[in-house]
Amino acid sequence: GIITGIFTILCLSKTLIFISTIMDQKSPYDKKVDKILRKYRRRIVYKDKVPYKRGKKTTNLKTINELVKISRKTKQPIEYCNINEHNKCQFSVIYQKELYILVIKAVDLEKKD
Repeated sequence: GIITGIFTILCLSKTLIFISTIMDQKSPYDKKVDKILRKYRRRIVYKDKVPYKRGKKTTNLKTINELVKISRKTKQPIEYCNINEHNKCQFSVIYQKELYILVIKAVDLEKKD
């Protein structure tokens, strides 16, 4: 009985370690997007489709901080659209006839490493 109990505990602990290892294996893209979504969750709204660009002055941004500043200044939410799961997403702010966009791509983050 004791040997069976010890064996069960060992198997259970190895399984838990294996599961936690798999869960921690996120790509740099997933880590970055998850961090943004957690940090700015009160400011972000989720959308199924990217915003319509026609007739709007479009400005491409390089950082989330730029987009957050615009969101605060205009008092508009940041819209998040997952374009391609684990590969590409877009954050945007629409204010009157202006569209501010931040696109995050997995390939761009892999190039930096």
